[in-house]
Amino acid sequence: MKIVARIPLESAWQNNPVVQIESNNMWLSAMVDSGAGMPMYFGNRKTLEKRLGGRVLDETVSIRGVSEGKQGAMAVSYDVVAFTIQIGDLIYPNMRFAWLPDAKFDFDILISYTMFRGAVAAFNQVDGSFEVNVPESPEMYVVHPYVVKENGDIYNLLCES
Repeated sequence: MKIVARIPLESAWQNNPVVQIESNNMWLSAMVDSGAGMPMYFGNRKTLEKRLGGRVLDETVSIRGVSEGKQGAMAVSYDVVAFTIQIGDLIYPNMRFAWLPDAKFDFDILISYTMFRGAVAAFNQVDGSFEVNVPESPEMYVVHPYVVKENGDIYNLLCES
């Protein structure tokens, strides 16, 4: 196994770790959530387009149970945005995020452990860091979430890097 990311733990939010990641030479606070089906962006359009180099896509996604941290059974439709993030040596180009511009959290984005499928992603409690380890193999894989437009379901697409 090769360590491709070792990021200091910034804080915790409801027992979920928050770390700093990079996007377009800008640092973002990212909460890592084991239960998230799709990454989420909570910033405004100006930051998205001017600072992150991102864009609003002509897509929406329906997510059940997300409303400023409150659980609920009702599905809500959100616009989808895309921008590139970097976590250590891992780069996720044009990653799709559900956009919740009115949500107020102490972090900028929410990412999921499903992004690290095929790798070992865990928090090192000894030094307080988030580590991502990948097999040392020529067949490396990255998980890239995407939206199926017909029904709004979210799937993870396994891509060769």
